[in-house]
Amino acid sequence: MSYTSRQMFLVLSVLALTTTMPFSAGVTNLRDVSAINNLYITLGAPSLHRWLAFGGDPCGEKWQGVVCDSSNITEIRIRDMKVGGSLSDTLADFSSIQVMDFSDNHISGTIPQALPSTIRNLSLSGNRFTGNIPFTLSFLTELSELSLGNNVLSGEIPDYFQQLTKLTKLYVSPFLSSPLWGSSMLTRLVI
Repeated sequence: MSYTSRQMFLVLSVLALTTTMPFSAGVTNLRDVSAINNLYITLGAPSLHRWLAFGGDPCGEKWQGVVCDSSNITEIRIRDMKVGGSLSDTLADFSSIQVMDFSDNHISGTIPQALPSTIRNLSLSGNRFTGNIPFTLSFLTELSELSLGNNVLSGEIPDYFQQLTKLTKLYVSPFLSSPLWGSSMLTRLVI
């Protein structure tokens, strides 16, 4: 069987593309792959082992700071990794994430308006976040622990946190005032 030069070119082109271009044909949910790729870009492409701006398999390749349950990314823990950049509303694209720990880095900008509805523990303390705490945090009904302290946030602690019935720990120091003091659901409030 002989191949024409055009057929040979097509076969070699496909082989070249599939062996040189990273893609996700692995374990990780494609929605989570896209979300973590976007996170990597907004953080300024930090030096995190195995992280990529396009494709990859965070669960199958065991990316640094990433924890998975089956094919879903459930935790990202990159505390004190000297990461900069910012966070964007694409964080809401994670399908099943429960823990995000970005504390003690150099991340700046405002806290994103859109965050994953599945989040239970969100730690943004010790960064350079500015502005007010977004009201959209009140939509995070699974949130049980929130750490925002040691940033450059302004304003008061919003009273809408009282709507978060699962919120038991809130770390917000140094804020000056809080309408939540004595809230029945909080077991620990650090101001």
